Amino acid sequence: MSLSSRPFERPPRPEPDLVLRTLLIPFAGCRQAEAEIVRMCCDIFSGGPETCGAVTSGGTESIIMACKAYRDHGRAVLGITEPNIVYVAVTQ
Repeated sequence: MSLSSRPFERPPRPEPDLVLRTLLIPFAGCRQAEAEIVRMCCDIFSGGPETCGAVTSGGTESIIMACKAYRDHGRAVLGITEPNIVYVAVTQ
């Protein structure tokens, strides 16, 4: 039987937990560092044990995460169902 005439055999699917553990192993140190940075910032700003946070690379990602945090807060605490973003558009 030549290689071109063999039917395609799909390999068995790995367990989902195994895939996640394998993908996250290289980032274990990053996750630990992020957790320590967030906890230190929470302590500096008098946050309690229920406070949380995330580390971003800066710039656009930080702005988007801040907008998402305010949107989620508005929905959960203030009951805002249709949030708006107000911005200034400058043209020349």
